[in-house]
Parts: sequence; structure tokens; C-alpha cells
Amino acid sequence: MIELAIQPDDQALMADLEESPVGAPAAALEQTYFVVPTRFAIDGKELLAFPEVYDTWRPLPLLGFAPRLRAVATAMSDGDAATISLMDGGDLMFRRRGAEMVISASITGDEAALSAAQLTDAAVGFANDVCTYVLSIVPAMATHGSWGTWCAGVTLTTDGTAAP
Repeated sequence: MIELAIQPDDQALMADLEESPVGAPAAALEQTYFVVPTRFAIDGKELLAFPEVYDTWRPLPLLGFAPRLRAVATAMSDGDAATISLMDGGDLMFRRRGAEMVISASITGDEAALSAAQLTDAAVGFANDVCTYVLSIVPAMATHGSWGTWCAGVTLTTDGTAAP
């Protein structure tokens, strides 16, 4: 079972809004804005855990983590490997073996395996949810020059809500 979710932190997000994220450089948005507790677990293995700091929910920048996870999950072919570096240290390492994806957490040494299709479905759904959430807070983010890179296909509808 895959658990991939966020816990919005209204106080932290209010601070982001004061900094006018729409005009921020893409790199800043990917590393320092919209940082919320995030959970990624497979079959009970907490892949974002940082012992004695974060057991399950780890603060991560949404526009950095979600699009990278989606890109890794959707682009890897048999034999490929990829790494996602995490804020505050550690990496998630991905290895594709046929129809299976193996994910290793550098800090804990935990390893989890699942079908590549399961990871792809979860990562795409998570990225769409994250993008919809960001637009629900700051609709003008849809005009940022990097929005199409982070959140391709997630747009505002005519009634002002976000939709994938």
C-alpha cells in the first residue's frame, strides 16, 4: 500500500503568501516555498523518515518534491536509476527492474518495492493534488513561468477552481 499525502500548514503558508510567491524565481519556489509536512510510505516503510527528527511527516517544498517524484515515476524505463535529494538531507534512490520499482531511503536504509505502474499512478495523482492545492491558495501561480513545468495540465477553471 502506498501512502503519499500532505498536511497543509496554514501558518507556514501564510508566511509564504507575504513573500509574494508569484514573482519568486522557480528555484526559490522549488526549495523554500509551500513547505508542508509530507508523507511517503510503502507497505509501512516510511521513506521520508529522519530518525529522531521526523518519524512519518517530513516538511518538504511541494513544488520541488511532487513534480520531481512524478517525473521520476513516469520517465524511468527498465534498468534506469534516479535520485531525489530531500530538503534537510538524505536521498530517495529509485531503480527500475522490469515492471518493478525499488525505492531506497539513504538516511534509514529502508527499501520498498512496488510495481512501476502503482508508483506512476500514485505520483501523478499526488502531483495533481499538490498543484490543485497550490492554486487553491494562490490562484495567480497559474501565471508563473514555470507552472507548466511543475504542473502541466492543472489549470484554473472558469469558476476559479483548479482542475487537472
